[in-house]
Amino acid sequence: MKTLNIAEARNTLSTLVEDLRIGGEGVVISRYGHPVAMLVRYESPAGGTADAKDWRDELGLRQPGFSLPSGFDEPQDALFEVFSDAPGGDAP
Repeated sequence: MKTLNIAEARNTLSTLVEDLRIGGEGVVISRYGHPVAMLVRYESPAGGTADAKDWRDELGLRQPGFSLPSGFDEPQDALFEVFSDAPGGDAP
């Protein structure tokens, strides 16, 4: 198991997590030369490991059939009326 200081771990956290996801070994994180934490692969309570899609499904973060309504990014005239300075909502 390799050891990194806290600055190296912070700067490469995404890479470290991805390495763990694909089966890499854990990492010991040290501060001022002393080990203080360990980054290891998550083991789900049901046994086995969790991959990227499992935890999102378990937390309900992914919903099948979700789509944005058409026009969701169109300007909202009522919003501009509220924040305009002119009476009646006409922008200068």
